[in-house]
Amino acid sequence: MNYGDAFYSIHHSLLPSLFMYRLRMKDFIHTTNKMFIGMSSMKELFFFFWFSWFFVIIVVFFMEKGFEQRLFLLSLLGIMICKNLQVSIGHLISMSLSFILLLFCTLLYFAFLRLGLYHFFATYIVIFTYVGILLWYKVSPASFIVQPNVLIPIASVSITVFLHRTFPIQRATLMLGFVLGQLLFHLILRSYHLEVRLQDESFFILFYVSLLILLVIQGFIRSVSLIRRRLSSAGR
Repeated sequence: MNYGDAFYSIHHSLLPSLFMYRLRMKDFIHTTNKMFIGMSSMKELFFFFWFSWFFVIIVVFFMEKGFEQRLFLLSLLGIMICKNLQVSIGHLISMSLSFILLLFCTLLYFAFLRLGLYHFFATYIVIFTYVGILLWYKVSPASFIVQPNVLIPIASVSITVFLHRTFPIQRATLMLGFVLGQLLFHLILRSYHLEVRLQDESFFILFYVSLLILLVIQGFIRSVSLIRRRLSSAGR
């Protein structure tokens, strides 16, 4: 047997093995990706329900009884119950019933506070801040600098606190800005045929984290004012 025949024989004996190895590697990579995606989804689902029940406890035990408490409590319970129910608006967009419920309750809360033109203007600023950051992450590798889960809540809460002083108005502005911003962002993506379905868990986690940061800031401000009042009364 000459060298050409030997090479031909080795080549044809190794070719099926290499082909099977490549198929197995593809299956392994595909299975690994599915596993990590599943783990990420489970983690987001866990944080979604954790934050939801956390705010249920806050609303039940720390909010004053009245319309706001009933509205927030029913909203939180409805969001958890309706999470897996999807609603499609033609071929335009698909969203969960939880998102629609949150949008309705946020608009109702905004109307309940009877806010004026300035507050609508402040809400538009929060909306375009939210949408602008998300679009920035879509077109540039900004996640190497800072994660959107960190930048979006901090930027949105900072703008809200800067524009308003009272906690109910801050809360309403932030909530409506997030919901309308998320809706506008996905309509923009849909116009470029990039994405159709609203991602629930990641949005609600950002929404809850932003409300938690706002709540912590409000608690800090009230604690400082309470300490000042007590010090001034003790000085008298």
